[in-house]
Amino acid sequence: MKKIIIIETSDVGAAHTAEASKKLGYEPVFIFTPSNYQADTYNQLIKYPHYECSDTTQLEPLIKTIDANNIQNIAAVITMLDSRLNISYQLADFLKVSGIDKAIITLSDKAKVAELISEYSPLTVIFNKHDIPYRCLEKLFSKNEKLIIKPTQGAGALGMFMLNSIEELKQLSNLIEKTNLQTLIHGHWIAQPLLPGRLISLEGYAIGGKANFIGFTARQKVGNTESINHFPANNFLTDKAIKTAYAAINTLVQRSAYKNGYFHAEFIVNQDDCHLIDANFGRVGGGGIAQQLAMSYQKNPTDLFCHLINTSIFGEIHNHSDLYAIEPIKTLSINYGLQETSVLTNLILPNHFHGLHTQILNNGAIVPKMGINNWSWLSIAVGYPRELLNSLNEIQIVTDRGNFKPFYLEGGMAHIERIDEYLPQL
Repeated sequence: MKKIIIIETSDVGAAHTAEASKKLGYEPVFIFTPSNYQADTYNQLIKYPHYECSDTTQLEPLIKTIDANNIQNIAAVITMLDSRLNISYQLADFLKVSGIDKAIITLSDKAKVAELISEYSPLTVIFNKHDIPYRCLEKLFSKNEKLIIKPTQGAGALGMFMLNSIEELKQLSNLIEKTNLQTLIHGHWIAQPLLPGRLISLEGYAIGGKANFIGFTARQKVGNTESINHFPANNFLTDKAIKTAYAAINTLVQRSAYKNGYFHAEFIVNQDDCHLIDANFGRVGGGGIAQQLAMSYQKNPTDLFCHLINTSIFGEIHNHSDLYAIEPIKTLSINYGLQETSVLTNLILPNHFHGLHTQILNNGAIVPKMGINNWSWLSIAVGYPRELLNSLNEIQIVTDRGNFKPFYLEGGMAHIERIDEYLPQL
């Protein structure tokens, strides 16, 4: 049987990716670094053919893993992680097999995207840590209260931080060093104004160079940690904002020559104003979004991953055009954690959990407090709003600091009554 090499996995996607590959007639083979995973995600991975690799960010270790284990009959290479998109393309290109769209090399670079569609992007200053254009940044600061600094190749808010004053700007080089990200420190960075508005994502896919829009998701954060995702959220936007978002993606698809694959494009929307802040091409949305889309359209998540694989690496060979044919049902995806860093002792779920639940961290692991980045999640839960919120309210998180409810909103609004008051305002 021909094989699909899957580099690493998303938090909820391991079993879905593997089962979809099998459904399409391929054997799934994971190549991953075990130390990157715990709990449910790890347990899913090891149920399928898999090989360990010390470093999946570089081509040489991946090739060595394939050769050392005599992996043959490879038909394609794919990944569900934005941090592995480039290497996924490189490995497929080296093996001369099907892979994700070549345009991802451009689209995974935030600076190049800002240059490609500057009319739909915030004002952007691109710089190297060793050559910081302070005067340009001061000028940007003069018209904006705060600046966002992020690496052009970062993922999941990794390395991103905020400048709140000119005094902080003077310390920019040191602040970059403090991120302690050796793979990013010496690369390129961008500075953009912190725009007012709501974080919205446009979910969709391209086939044959034509964008297809699934719908918008609206998100809430705790600090830099994405916590709540609403789908569908089209009614949260004005008609003008929707048209602008569509135009931005259509323009980006055309100018980048992106042919086939999913996207999860992030916008900041403030009434009619709409700016693309992260393209996120080459994959479906992270966290529980893939499961959420499937649940909203009343499909098995495996069916969605079949469509994703077909679209991303086999182009128009297969057509599952009916996947998103019905009107979607309202769903929530909630990435929860703790308000303070703690050691997890036990996670106690209700006997009948209404929805899908994926525990990411093991018992005994340190759970970083919510707000740092997207590595602060303890678990991901997906479901229909009322049922899911009721189930979350029954969860007990046992830690070295005491017992807690899931935390996913600023102000500690983690119980059902306050959440219900809050949701209509999003």
